[in-house]
Amino acid sequence: MERTVIIHCHIFKNAGTIFDRSLERNFGQAFFVHRDDEKMKKGAEYLGPFLHEHTYIKALSSHHIRFPLPDVSNTRLLPTLIIRHPVDRVGSVYLFERKQDAQTPEAINIRKMSFQNYVLWRMKPTNEGIIRNFQTRYCLDEQSEVLNEENYKIAQKRIRETHLLGLVDYYDESMVLFEEVLRPYYPDINLAYIKENVTLGGERGLEQRVNAIFQSLSIEIIDILFANNQWDLMLYLEAKSIIKERMANTPYFTDKLNDFYQRCLALRNRRHYKRI
Repeated sequence: MERTVIIHCHIFKNAGTIFDRSLERNFGQAFFVHRDDEKMKKGAEYLGPFLHEHTYIKALSSHHIRFPLPDVSNTRLLPTLIIRHPVDRVGSVYLFERKQDAQTPEAINIRKMSFQNYVLWRMKPTNEGIIRNFQTRYCLDEQSEVLNEENYKIAQKRIRETHLLGLVDYYDESMVLFEEVLRPYYPDINLAYIKENVTLGGERGLEQRVNAIFQSLSIEIIDILFANNQWDLMLYLEAKSIIKERMANTPYFTDKLNDFYQRCLALRNRRHYKRI
């Protein structure tokens, strides 16, 4: 029988931890978080043999998945990509870097920076491009600092061909679509989750967060931010169009979404009772 493995391409600060927890609830020890970044950066030449050897794995997550994915005998790989509005993502990355306990010179320096200074500092090509078209570069076969329209078209094609494609601000809707794709392979899949100090879902919330970021930055820095995230913004809009199209083409989608809400509520209530 052919084996199916979910490959969570965990893009930093794109609700990936919440999705990982859902995978862990579903698969237990058959869910594997790969934390050896240097090995994962080798791409298919490492991941293929790793999955071939570890046949118990049903879902794997890593920040450093590299495309193209490997061909593994008798194995179907289902890549997962969750995309986020690039401006909204900037605020999340900044808050995370400010709170982390790392004692490296860079981490200490970041904790001293204002939001404006942080964004300006991250825009420099000499610094890690974590908020410069990061999501578009993640979708490419080869990492590149300078992107062009051809690179974007490759990333655009990749997300269109990714059946497990989600959006942070449409997280609930994305999970319903994920369940539709996964149910033929895992009939009991349940991607319900518990919100933990994270605002997910709803364009209104996204608009408020993006406006708050704009109000925190000067016009000049906003222009620089957009110039360095034009491809990510286009990728986000493309992903949003794809998600809405898939929602419209899913029979009884509203009923399925309401059922998903009820499962999330039940999960939250169970945890509440355990604590009591």
